[in-house]
Formats: sequence, structure tokens, C-alpha cells
Amino acid sequence: MNSELGIGRRRWDGTETFNNMPVKSVSNEFTESHGIDFFAQPDVISEIVNPVADRMHDAWEMGMGMTVSVLETGTGNGILIRCLKNRLDQFDKQASYKFYGTDKLSFRIQENQKLYPGINWQTMDNKKLLFMDLSVSNVFMRNTLHLENSIENQKQVLSEAERVLTVDGYFTNQAFAFQTDDEVELQKEIYNFEYGLMSKNFKSSVPNEIRPNTVDELQKMHKDVFGNAKVLKNDYSARKMANQATYQAAYELNEKQLNKLRGIILAVPEDRRPNFWVSGKDIVILSPNLIIQSKKLDGNSI
Repeated sequence: MNSELGIGRRRWDGTETFNNMPVKSVSNEFTESHGIDFFAQPDVISEIVNPVADRMHDAWEMGMGMTVSVLETGTGNGILIRCLKNRLDQFDKQASYKFYGTDKLSFRIQENQKLYPGINWQTMDNKKLLFMDLSVSNVFMRNTLHLENSIENQKQVLSEAERVLTVDGYFTNQAFAFQTDDEVELQKEIYNFEYGLMSKNFKSSVPNEIRPNTVDELQKMHKDVFGNAKVLKNDYSARKMANQATYQAAYELNEKQLNKLRGIILAVPEDRRPNFWVSGKDIVILSPNLIIQSKKLDGNSI
């Protein structure tokens, strides 16, 4: 057995299809309008699919055939757990797995139930999971934690994941992780700017405020709840999330609105916002991600 990110096993290599399934995600009006869905990019998905799949495969081998379960909280349209299921179905045909996807948006769950019946989809809040204690082998989430508007709510989300995990089970979290507090506040301001431009229908499916985190905050929260936090090898990545052209395509910004966006960014000193750039002709916003894995420890978890 080898749990080091797929070494010695065939892994999803980030091709445009995964087990003959196109890597495509129905996202929000921002990504749909300019034709790029950052969170559906194959390399972005593989960063978390591969380590979770490896842990599940190892757990199944160690359990000598016992069923291994996995829960994705805040699943949205379920692209991640669908890719995970297809990967394991393709390469672990003899293994026994159960797949669960939850989201508090009932319309998302209803869509998933119709389109992808091979996964158990359920509507529920990440802060109050309707699963019994010690009932799920693996829990993971991606780019979900920042949708909670306070550190307290975020820790409750982690605590619920810890509660439902079996002993020696793993929680894997891919989250926005900024280097400075200034960037956290800047991202919140930019979100407020975007929220003001969103359509009424889309506003109903997103929070009116968010709480991004710094790298240190994320690691501390994991340690507070689980007693441990391991940053995976693909520990910190930042890709282009948006630029001036994508904002104009998404929201048809006029020059006054563009200047407002530029002003929001330029109000923070350049050395305190490494993921936000403004030049004379463009705006570039990067999306830094951290992947943290925590293990449920017998006697040390809360």
C-alpha cells in the first residue's frame, strides 16, 4: 500500500475527460458568461480527487473488504464527488464504496438526484450534518469554508466533519488561503462589489458576505478541531481567477465601475496583496488554494 498521492497507482491525469465524462461544471453567472469555469479545470479537481481516492483505496485494503464511505459537504453540482466515484469505479472494480453528497441548496440536490443516481444526495447544512457519530470513513470539501461568514461558523463546519468521521478517518479540505490579513479583507470587499452586480436570482443562491482565511488561520482551525493538520504536497497554488476582460464579460462593467474595482485593490499596499495586481491596462486576481488533511484520532479529537 502507498498513500502518497497516488504513487504506484494509476491516477486521474487531468485530461479533459474522466472515465469518458466531460469535465464540465454548471457554475455561476460569472464563470458561465466568460466561458471559463476555474473550479472545473482538470488539474484543479485532480489535486483533491487523487489524495482522497488514495486514502479510500488504502482504507478498503486495510479493512479487508469492508465498505468504505465518503461524504462531500457543500457539494454544489457534485462535479468533485462524481469524478472521485468514476475514478474509483474505473480502477477499483472489486472494492466496495458508498458515496454521499450534501448541500443546503435543495435545487442543487434535486438536480443531482435526477442526473447522477449513483450517489446518495441529501439536502443539509454543513453546520448540522444529519449523519450519526462515527459513521463516515472520509469527508472532504472544496472552496466551501469561506462561504461561512465567521470563524465560529467555520469551526462548527469542521467540528461536524470530525463528529461524523470514524476513528482513523480523514478530512480533506481545499480552501482559499491568503498570505495576509489585508488580502482577506480585500477579497471580502471585492466579493461585496461583485454581489452588488449579481442578478436577483443568483443572489438567492450565495451568501451576502464571505469570510476567507489566511494560511495560518486554516491550519490553526484544523488543529483546534482535529488535533492535527497536514498540508499536502500540492500545498499552495495560485491560478488566474479573473482579470479585467472577464469582469467586463461577466458584468458589462463601465469605466466608472472598473475604476471602483481598481480603487478597491490599490487601496491596499502592493506588498500586502501578492494575489491582486493592477496595471495601467489590466486587473489580475489569483485564487490561492491550500489543501489540508486531518485525521480523526481516538481520544484526541473533540
